[in-house]
Amino acid sequence: MTERAQKPAAGNLARLTRPLLLAGLLAGFALRLVRLGGESLWYDETVSVYLARLSLPAMLAHTAGDIHPPGYYGLLHIWQLVSRPTLEHGLEFLFAWPSLWWGVILLALLFVIGRRLLGASSALLAVWLAVFSPFQLWYSQEVRMYTLGAALGLLGLWATLRFLDGDRSSRLWLAVYVLAAAAGLYTLYYFAFTLIALNVIALFLIFSRATSRKHSDRSVPSLLLPWLLAQLAVLILWLPWLPAFLRQAIDPPVPPWRGPWTNLPEFFASLSETLGALVIGQTPPGGHMWPFALLGGLILLGFVFTTRRPAARTVLLIYLLLPMALLYLLTLLATPLYHVRYLFIYAPVFLLIAAAAVHGLWRYAPWLGGLGLALLLALSGWSAAEFWRNPFYRADDHRAAVADLARAWRPGDAILVNAGWVYPVLDVYWPTELNGPDATRPPAIAWSGRITADDIPPQGVAVIRTGSVDGDASLGWGSPTSDFFPVTAAATQDALAQLAADYPRIWHYRLYDTVSDPAGVIRAWLAARGSLAVDDPYPGRDYLRVQRYDFSRPGPPPTIIPQAVRFAPGLLLWGYAPVAEIQAGEVAYINFLWEAQPDAAGMSLSASLRLYALDDGPMIAQQDRAFQPPVADWPLGAAVDEWRALPIPAGTAPGTYALELIVYDGQTGTPLEPTGAGVFVVDGQRLRLGDIRILAAAAK
Repeated sequence: MTERAQKPAAGNLARLTRPLLLAGLLAGFALRLVRLGGESLWYDETVSVYLARLSLPAMLAHTAGDIHPPGYYGLLHIWQLVSRPTLEHGLEFLFAWPSLWWGVILLALLFVIGRRLLGASSALLAVWLAVFSPFQLWYSQEVRMYTLGAALGLLGLWATLRFLDGDRSSRLWLAVYVLAAAAGLYTLYYFAFTLIALNVIALFLIFSRATSRKHSDRSVPSLLLPWLLAQLAVLILWLPWLPAFLRQAIDPPVPPWRGPWTNLPEFFASLSETLGALVIGQTPPGGHMWPFALLGGLILLGFVFTTRRPAARTVLLIYLLLPMALLYLLTLLATPLYHVRYLFIYAPVFLLIAAAAVHGLWRYAPWLGGLGLALLLALSGWSAAEFWRNPFYRADDHRAAVADLARAWRPGDAILVNAGWVYPVLDVYWPTELNGPDATRPPAIAWSGRITADDIPPQGVAVIRTGSVDGDASLGWGSPTSDFFPVTAAATQDALAQLAADYPRIWHYRLYDTVSDPAGVIRAWLAARGSLAVDDPYPGRDYLRVQRYDFSRPGPPPTIIPQAVRFAPGLLLWGYAPVAEIQAGEVAYINFLWEAQPDAAGMSLSASLRLYALDDGPMIAQQDRAFQPPVADWPLGAAVDEWRALPIPAGTAPGTYALELIVYDGQTGTPLEPTGAGVFVVDGQRLRLGDIRILAAAAK
């Protein structure tokens, strides 16, 4: 292309830069809204929400015994005070907004860095690659700290480059660097690798000036000394948290989440995952990473051999590869830190590298550059579709699991969370709100604590946390408030025996239990001594499972009022436990004592618990459910203890109402007539259990 032809092209690009950048930012924002909050939070995200809802002192105390610093949680705490997300009002959607905004800010930072290092053309290409990048989309929609950490890293890089200009604003940019660096350390410990890379970059650029004819030798000390003082300032800002970090790093309070690489195939699988994720994120089409890892390697090589700006090439390669190399090195030599998510905070500059490689192909042959760009965008779109639509990548459906558990809970049930540190899931998703006149809610969680506690209450909703069975004695540093604690197999079995004696039904909320209990001590004990009544798997990538084990309890419940009522030849009601009063919006739990007689064989029965206004008034509430297990499976002549729940709508007017029961054939819907001495029957089918007083609903 001639010089005369180049100038109009450059002018056209300059005029289009702003509109194309704005379009990219808007497109990035729009794509990050697609299905935002459309599925349940996964475990790590519920930890974010749980910590954000704590008071700041409580949150700081909790994170001091965890593996992440408090910066992101503090930001999320402020955000939730402003946005007020609730279970019924945008919980997942609103809590994800900070990640989304940092993901969009990241696009703008990519542009300014790319324009400075590579030129406006490559910078715009990088922005548009980032718009569709599945890696960027994933973490821009996750309620975690990764887009914040990545954006702070890019801000630190931009501030470093601006400081090294040595102009009047250099001190201001050095201050920006200090704040971004300190904020990054308070956001994610892996940000320390970013700071190492930034220091290597700064030293490289500073000492490159010594060989440059454009700068005098005096420019080196004039930049080096302020830069070193800036590192001291970062350290001073981080000093308040440094003791907590050192303790967490030297003696981690958590169990090992993953094992070290034990052979070359495992190492190369992680390396393939790393290179592939740079191209198509964590949702590879076809489920195989190696083709995209090869493409990622080719892009890096293409960038090295086609980029005409050696300083820019060095800066970007250091920023991307040095932190990754340090993470791999520590995993090999010290402790297994590697997970592909931690590489995300260094990954955005790969998009600049890819853009520069495409631009280099374009200079060589425009059709080849266009083909390369089309290939990258097509792969990104394909992978993004996998991210949004493939059930394999779906988060565990804790929202549905906890809602089902809350509906199925009955007085006398215990909830065993295994692994115990998963309890934030129940704290976040347990229903607590009344959002309309028809709404109801179960009892609030009354107690949450360790399985080894000696003060587990026999009444109310109790969430019991298991420990790491035969785990390392250093877990949780011995703190009684830590989420992580060791417990011997014998102590675990003793605690389970006490639970089974106190609670006739134990719900087993299983997630990561193969980590906390690799030998399966808890699973084996429950299976050997309890009767498995419920076993529900839930969709998601971590294999959530909710089970219920029933344990026999001798004798009838102590609160049962005897009342012999016969329903057809095969079913006998011996009595029930009344409820005197309850607030609207809550659930009335009625305990029944039944007996199946010989004629029950083959019967498929259901029951309808109802609330009526007095004096033949309208029905206010109704809950139908089949007998579980079926009446035909009950042991003949034995007393069967059953709980039924009747949700009372929040809009129910205060007053006295009639509580009634209908038993009917589950296949035909035909009611069974209740008979017995002194029973009160309405319309030949509705057994009057008694009156219940409804109080006004509590405040939301």
